[in-house]
Amino acid sequence: MTRYILIYKGKTTDMAEMSPVQGKAVMEAWQTWIEKTGEGLVDIGAPRGSGESIVDNGTTGKALD
Repeated sequence: MTRYILIYKGKTTDMAEMSPVQGKAVMEAWQTWIEKTGEGLVDIGAPRGSGESIVDNGTTGKALD
């Protein structure tokens, strides 16, 4: 079976900086998306957390900028 990887790139906010209500809303939105993908999504993976990322132009930056 062919497998693909989805890389979500966008501004991130550390969950520790969110209120419980905001954190719950974010997690519910992801859960809704996961459910819509159906059986084709076999591994939801996990956030990278803090660290560095490499941008397509070769520069680096913190993952939670």
